[in-house]
Amino acid sequence: MTSAADGAALRALIQTLRDQAAQAGHRRLLVLSGSREWGLGHAVALCQGYSSSTRVWVGNSAPNGIEGLTGREVLRLLGSETGLLVVDAWSGFDPDAFGAATGMVTEAGLVVLVTPPLEQWSDWPDPELRRISMDGVDPKEMSGRFIRRLVQVLEADTHAVIVREGHALPVTQPSVGDAMEPVPTGPWRTADQARAVEAVLQVVSGHRRRPLVLTADRGRGKSAALGLAVDRLAMQCEPDVVVTAPDIAAVDAVFRHAGPVPGLRYVAPARLLSERPRAQLLLVDEAAGLPVASLVELVRHYPRVVFSTTVHGYEGTGRGFALRFRKQLDTLAPGWRALHLETPVRWAPRDPVEHFTFRALLLDAAMARSPEPDDGNEITVRALDRDWLLEHPQVLEELFGLLVQAHYRTRPLDLRNLLDGPRLTIHAAFSGDALVGAVLAVREGGFDAARADAIWAGLRRPHGHLLPQSLAAHVGIRRAPTMAMLRIMRIAVHPDCQRRGIGRRLVEAVVAQAGAGDMALTGTSFGVTPDLLGFWQACGWRVVRVGTRRDAASGAHSVLMVRALDGRAEILVDEACGRFSNQFRAQLTDPLRDLDPALVSRLLEQSPECAVPGRTCWEDAVSFAWGRREFGVGLSGLRAVSWWGLASPGVRDNLQPGDAELLVLRVLQGRGWKAVTEATGLPGRAGVIRVLRQAVRTLARAGAPVDLLSDPLFSRGGSN
Repeated sequence: MTSAADGAALRALIQTLRDQAAQAGHRRLLVLSGSREWGLGHAVALCQGYSSSTRVWVGNSAPNGIEGLTGREVLRLLGSETGLLVVDAWSGFDPDAFGAATGMVTEAGLVVLVTPPLEQWSDWPDPELRRISMDGVDPKEMSGRFIRRLVQVLEADTHAVIVREGHALPVTQPSVGDAMEPVPTGPWRTADQARAVEAVLQVVSGHRRRPLVLTADRGRGKSAALGLAVDRLAMQCEPDVVVTAPDIAAVDAVFRHAGPVPGLRYVAPARLLSERPRAQLLLVDEAAGLPVASLVELVRHYPRVVFSTTVHGYEGTGRGFALRFRKQLDTLAPGWRALHLETPVRWAPRDPVEHFTFRALLLDAAMARSPEPDDGNEITVRALDRDWLLEHPQVLEELFGLLVQAHYRTRPLDLRNLLDGPRLTIHAAFSGDALVGAVLAVREGGFDAARADAIWAGLRRPHGHLLPQSLAAHVGIRRAPTMAMLRIMRIAVHPDCQRRGIGRRLVEAVVAQAGAGDMALTGTSFGVTPDLLGFWQACGWRVVRVGTRRDAASGAHSVLMVRALDGRAEILVDEACGRFSNQFRAQLTDPLRDLDPALVSRLLEQSPECAVPGRTCWEDAVSFAWGRREFGVGLSGLRAVSWWGLASPGVRDNLQPGDAELLVLRVLQGRGWKAVTEATGLPGRAGVIRVLRQAVRTLARAGAPVDLLSDPLFSRGGSN
């Protein structure tokens, strides 16, 4: 510990820092870098000046009388406010928790980061590395690139006050805030928030099919604005409002600011998409956390919707969401409106803590500027060394910005995994100096036979080995974990450079890397859409599993796809595909009954070639198609014929647009008449029957026995 005089000088510096923060309406960052006892001792002394309700300690070494919180516990406090935040890096640095917790600190508040000596911090065996480690890798052997970069950002920040044990105290630099726009009278805290409330109410009272998209950086009060709007609506009527978000914790502020409104309720995305409950107004908070395909479904079903999302935040990003979703809205709802909230609620603009958090966690990382189509640059693909990335921060920012744009749930922990994750490789595509595509892959598997048996039996779940575990435990391939394999974790292509073959070249680079080593198999898993499935199928990858439940947060089904690299793996993949095909036929009538019919049709394209159905099946099909036999009589034969036709390219290609989806919906999935008419737009049961008969005739002409088709009983039969 320091002397009393040193302690007094530090207290004086902290008071100056607080005074400067109060004058500017900002928060300030204080770093205590030194021995554990020294840093934590000063942090504890600082806590004595705050009540338990105005301080938050993140870390597992909080002294008696101070409650320490884990990262998950911090996330449950979202929406809360505090005047002091202490982050104990000796307990581990959790990027997600740091990003979340700093947003709780109000103006004139302090963020105190207690660290080992900065020059030694990256070598400290950080306990948080276990979150990105893998079975078979000692976290102590993992790199400290993320912390090295964090220290560089700290030392370059002119407003971060770094106090080093045994060194003279630094001189603080005051920050300067901007003048605030006058706030209209009401419960809102900024003029932006007042405008957002009015815009939400306009969605309810204005024309149908004109959704609102609210975007904001974190801390702008957008979720609170949703709640305030519901409160205002409740003064006018008895509202029927559904709120959804990837996590119920994300909408806590909505309910808190709405107050006790009986008609306000939370529905998880998966349930919302499958059950479609009635609602006068649908509020989708943190919409960037849902796939655009799911958002499109909601726009089509609900006439009055508000989408709200964070543009830069620890939860993920709304930038990719905005780019992808705008195009869909322009087609589905041309009268939609966008509103962006600029003014922070808890601190003044140009806040130094917000600036540091953005830079440290790359929340503001941007893609490379879009290359000109005729710039003449060839696309080159090369592997990136992660130490080299750290020395080229512009490329790192463009890479992470690209990943953020492409994937709706990219978080700060993903940046740490990018820099420190074990067995991870990166390939990037460049147009000149501009990074326009990237793929991240990780080596998995290679277990001994005993461990593989335990994984297959469900007795072991090796952390970080998604592909071998899923192949063994879910697909049922017992020997799969013994193979060394490469899993593609993320792939992204600049939106202005798509459909130029860049994605396929990146995939081939990974396949070449795996084939050059001792790996037998490549694979990937993702939330599936028809376009994504088509891309991977075009790359020669095959589906071996479809998740039987929608992801609770995203509302999408996941798929597992693989590609063999040697003969041994080819046998494994053929077996896995055969197992999948057998399971898939049965699953369509129960757990996968709500799977997108366009996806089902795509999946059937990879099914093993089916034998032509027997005569009895054709009699059932022909009797329905040309006769007056009702639907449901001879259904097993009709299903066999439909499966054969949809799995046979030469037959399927003769169907009219929409026929394949209709056969999937009504025949293979067995959805009800009402659901089918809503999905297809056909005029009631009679309209569905008419088109179904026509579709089955097409299949029959391609495969039914000739004598059955020429039977006068059917040629004279009705066609209704």
